[in-house]
Order: sequence, then C-alpha cells, then structure tokens
Amino acid sequence: MSKKTTTTVARSVTVLARYELKQDYTDSNGKLYKAGWVILWVENDRGERYHVTLRANGDSCSCASRKCCYHVKAARATEDARTARQQQEVAKVERAQQTLARQLATAPALAGTEALIARSSLTSNHGFSLYR
Repeated sequence: MSKKTTTTVARSVTVLARYELKQDYTDSNGKLYKAGWVILWVENDRGERYHVTLRANGDSCSCASRKCCYHVKAARATEDARTARQQQEVAKVERAQQTLARQLATAPALAGTEALIARSSLTSNHGFSLYR
C-alpha cells in the first residue's frame, strides 16, 4: 500500500475595499450591522469575490464554507497588521512629543525676548525697492 501525500497550496487573497462601521446600521432587509465591525471585499486568486465581516465575537464570510475559511484568516491577518502599524505610528508620535516636552523643559529661558519682540515691527518703514 502506498501512502498518499497531500500538499497544501497557499491561496492568495486581495483586499479590494475596506469598510469600518462607525455607528449601528440596519439595511433595507432588516439586517443589523454593529459599530466597530469591519467589512472587507476580497478577491481570491481565482477571481472570485466575497464579503468578509470581522467582528469582536466571530468573523464570517459570504463563501459556501461553513467553517473558518482562508478568506477570513487572510482578512484577519491583514487587519491585525493594519492595527499593529497604527499602534506603532501612535507610539512614534507620543515618543516625539515626550522628547520635545523634555527639550523644552530643559532649555534655558531666553531673557528679554518679549522686549525685543515688542520693539521690532513686522514691516520696515522703507518702501518697496529692488535695490537694497
């Protein structure tokens, strides 16, 4: 008896559109969509398109599969990567703000700056001239 070997081919999924719901919504058929859900329109490597809904309590896909399909797994990975990028950007901005605040706190106070600004005018009393 020979053993059958199976190979798994990784399927590719392309996200065509991403919708994030900001408030609860009921469509014309009475279906309720909750705030915080992310709906992705995806296309697989065969050109078939599906809607994937990512929720906090479970994800769903419009394909025929009844279990967690590769569309949902790819969409979840894409969304997790997006969230990680956003968190990195926020942390980077916060670090820059903290650095600036530390620099301003340790910078020596400029004496007499207010008096210099009060004495100077925004424009000079001379008219326009090409030759200075």
